[in-house]
Amino acid sequence: TRAAAFPDRTFLASASAPPMPWKRLGDEAFARGDYWEAARLYFERAGELGLNDEPEVAEARAPELLRGPDLVPEGAKVLSNLAACLAKLGDF
Repeated sequence: TRAAAFPDRTFLASASAPPMPWKRLGDEAFARGDYWEAARLYFERAGELGLNDEPEVAEARAPELLRGPDLVPEGAKVLSNLAACLAKLGDF
């Protein structure tokens, strides 16, 4: 069986560089009303979590990991925040 992606952030912790604080930066941009910048930053975080990958790409890159908003910590929150940005912009 395959493990859920980032069950305890071991994958992110083992990366050579610490993860960028995309979500925090996105939250700050959203708070000041810069919704395009917030959306970009949330999209970056979603990519860092592997949520933007096509299934074939994700499987080839890391076959041992399952992906999806309910399997990745904070994935659902990041996607929800991205949706809120797009709703504020009327771009949906």
